[in-house]
Amino acid sequence: VADSQYDKMGENIETFQHMQDNLKSLNLSLDDIPYVIQYNKRDLPDVAPVEYLEYVLNNREVHVPFFEASAHKCEGVFETLNMITKLLIHKYLNK
Repeated sequence: VADSQYDKMGENIETFQHMQDNLKSLNLSLDDIPYVIQYNKRDLPDVAPVEYLEYVLNNREVHVPFFEASAHKCEGVFETLNMITKLLIHKYLNK
């Protein structure tokens, strides 16, 4: 889950890097696991455009699904959870 506010981009990038470092310590990488990105707080006034968020956080060889959300308004949360559930089922039931 990434915060869509411009002033949170540094924290988003740092958190994403920490996640990758933690996976590496487990001998895993993002290429090994299914994941999605949720751009949260889309209801706030000072949010970055989705294109910018995609460039900063989803600019990888394997582009993952993303969802716009406002957890406060319960928008986009179910869709995000639904997609990650589908990806996990697909990966682990199709072995």
